[in-house]
Order: sequence, then C-alpha cells, then structure tokens
Amino acid sequence: TSRKLYLTRRNLRSAKRNTKETRMKAREELLRDIGALRREAEYWELEAKDLLVQNNQLKKDLHIAKSELKLWMGTGV
Repeated sequence: TSRKLYLTRRNLRSAKRNTKETRMKAREELLRDIGALRREAEYWELEAKDLLVQNNQLKKDLHIAKSELKLWMGTGV
C-alpha cells in the first residue's frame, strides 16, 4: 500500500509538472502567434498607406488629364 501511495503521489506530481509545461508551451506559442500577427498587421497598414498615396496621385493625374482635355476641346484642335 505504501508503494502504491508513493507511485500515486509521484504520478500526480508528474501530471502537475506536465500541465505546467503544457501551459508554458501553449503560452509561448501564443506569444509567437501574437508577434507574427503584429508584424502582419504592420505590413498591411503600410500597404494601405501606400495604396492611399497612389490613389491620391491617380486622382490628381485624372483631374489634370480632364482639365487638359477640356482645354484641348475648347481650342477646336
């Protein structure tokens, strides 16, 4: 009985240790995932800013082209 009790306690300690190790591994994995998501969010934020700049430049170019077309049409050329 004493031996059986010792093994049971040993198993419980082992199970607790494994649970703690499992939690620590899960935490580390989550932290890695969070880091990766932050980097990805930064990337897409920069992409969005670049696209907004390009969009504004295209709008300016379109406005200039429309103005030039109106001038050209007005001259009768």
